[in-house]
Amino acid sequence: MSLTEETAHRLLTAASERLDLDAQNATLIRIGSNAVFRLREPVIVRITRDPRRLDEARKQGGVARWFEEAQYPATRALPVDQPIEVNGHAVTAWRSVSEHEEYAPIDEVARLIRQLHALTPLPSLQLPSFAAN
Repeated sequence: MSLTEETAHRLLTAASERLDLDAQNATLIRIGSNAVFRLREPVIVRITRDPRRLDEARKQGGVARWFEEAQYPATRALPVDQPIEVNGHAVTAWRSVSEHEEYAPIDEVARLIRQLHALTPLPSLQLPSFAAN
């Protein structure tokens, strides 16, 4: 199924029923590699364009849970079993931290990156390693 605005809304409706969310009057923020919706309640729902992204969505949820356990300041996944699969698309739901997109000043971003790199990754996440040259 091609991910258009119409199909994304249908997928959102189906996913919202399974996640017990109210998708009525949801706002489509963008369609790119994901369709991203803002719900009336402070929730963001992401729907993958590519059905092969279910494993990636699982890893994102694992990273979100790790960040929450480590008390790292990041967007939190809703405490529901996710991602879910709807018609071949992975769907995830997140707590919205803002009513609009907002960018942090560069010094704040640098502080957060340093804090992130100080964390010890959970072995269960199997994150790829990166070596700077």
